[in-house]
Amino acid sequence: MRYVAIVPFTNETVQPALTTDLQRLLQEELPRRLGVRLASENSADAVVRGRFVAFEEVPVDVRGLAQPGRIDVAQQQIRLVADVEIFDLRENRPLWRGQSLVVLGFWRPDRETVADAQQRALRELVNKIIEGAQSQW
Repeated sequence: MRYVAIVPFTNETVQPALTTDLQRLLQEELPRRLGVRLASENSADAVVRGRFVAFEEVPVDVRGLAQPGRIDVAQQQIRLVADVEIFDLRENRPLWRGQSLVVLGFWRPDRETVADAQQRALRELVNKIIEGAQSQW
């Protein structure tokens, strides 16, 4: 059995909820999908850590309206960039690194919020972290 600690990511963006939302998702998904147990950093075999580098909101589907100077945004996306590392504390070496991982979350402003897109992007990031871990374990 492997024991893993998940430490809060450093956040260099203006979105404060990213760190807690990602930590919650990792705590839910890593044990279920990797068969690991959560532990404190002092007793863990490995630690998952990282930092959020960028968060951008970008309109991706814009339509002009009949009124001059006004546009209709039909779809937007967030682009989230993170550096992630799974570090083996027993061997004192990185097991896996993902540098400048880019994940996207799309939403329709007329039906959803940026928080919905943020959750989609964070889930995609969790999937990338799990795939990285699987490639090394």
